[in-house]
Amino acid sequence: MARHTPETLLISAALNSHDPYFWRKWGLSSKHFHGYRDQAEWVETFGTDFARTPNWEEFLSQWSDFPPAYDQDDGKYPASEVVKQYNTRVSTRTMLKASNLIKSGEVEDGLETLRLMDIHEVIDAPQNVLSDMSLLSDYQAPQDRVVAPWRSLQSRTMGIGKGELWYIAARPSQGKSIHTALIAANAAMQGRRVILYSMEMTKEAVTIRLQVMLAHMLGIKGVSHNKIRARKMDPRDYKAMVEQIAERVPGTIHVHTPAEGPCRPGVVSARAADYDLNVVDYIGLMRPDGTGRAVDDWRTIAAMSNELKEIALARNTRMVVASQINRDGEHSSKPPKLSQMSQSDALGQDGDVVLTLTKYKRLAGATHFSIEKNREGEAGVQFFSKFDVDAGDYAEISRQEADDEAADNEYDD
Repeated sequence: MARHTPETLLISAALNSHDPYFWRKWGLSSKHFHGYRDQAEWVETFGTDFARTPNWEEFLSQWSDFPPAYDQDDGKYPASEVVKQYNTRVSTRTMLKASNLIKSGEVEDGLETLRLMDIHEVIDAPQNVLSDMSLLSDYQAPQDRVVAPWRSLQSRTMGIGKGELWYIAARPSQGKSIHTALIAANAAMQGRRVILYSMEMTKEAVTIRLQVMLAHMLGIKGVSHNKIRARKMDPRDYKAMVEQIAERVPGTIHVHTPAEGPCRPGVVSARAADYDLNVVDYIGLMRPDGTGRAVDDWRTIAAMSNELKEIALARNTRMVVASQINRDGEHSSKPPKLSQMSQSDALGQDGDVVLTLTKYKRLAGATHFSIEKNREGEAGVQFFSKFDVDAGDYAEISRQEADDEAADNEYDD
């Protein structure tokens, strides 16, 4: 009699389970089988026709040379092995086809073939949650959420939760890069592991911005963004500042800039589980996995937004992503509306929280925010913050204080 393989064990487990949809629990069908595909298709057809699995007598009367495993009840292990074998076959065929296309000069078709490779993952079987009391095991424990930098945003959202995708949207030069960096710095102050994908700035520029923000949060005096950038801060003072940040900030921030290569969903996905927070500045400058650019087609950005949400869920991490506002929001003095986000339909659907912002009264000195979407809480809330790049101060302030900041900046101009 033939030896057992993952495919025979999975078919045996299906027959023993009396469940006609047994391997669908792991996202599988007969197409994932190879050596025993005919048998798998027969079991699927039997289940469709009779709403049950065949018994062993019925099955063996059709496939007498099949090696039965009458006591096999575990499906996940053989399912994972079947998937590994399936992926190996698909990868081999796809790479051979792509290689032939590239060798013949059809480079884009070859890359597109690789991008569309049908790689499968074993998924856990769904469970009935109606009687699930697992929440009680840590019911009194604080929830694992990254605290937002502004109290108005924190009180409405409870912070950034695992599996969530947040968007920060603004017109160019209104501060979306600064505020995504601020969220990264604030998370590091909470002991979080953060990665920041900055697609518009050099690593030096991002480093200076983060260091100034963290110095302000730590209360280190005499730090100036402009002086550091112009190399006018005393080197000894700069060294002392960096040493204090390294010693007193419990978290980490890793930075990926264009010097390290394009930011693609595949790159983000490969690293995502290593970080508590993944920050992307900004989605319009990402590259899809394959050819082309995000800005070339709204459908590309929509697909990448969906991928980022899936990454947050699958890797049990958090995403904060900057986005542009379309020209409809260019002339408004108030924070943009959700409908004014570029590719608003896709990004608005995927985002758990969408925060828009603009310089208050179109002047530096203060920022005007609006919580345009909040999947789990109150939306439509507006608030204000300082906008002092040189000092790294972006603390929330009242509207009256924002008016005072705007007046000061108007006078300075």
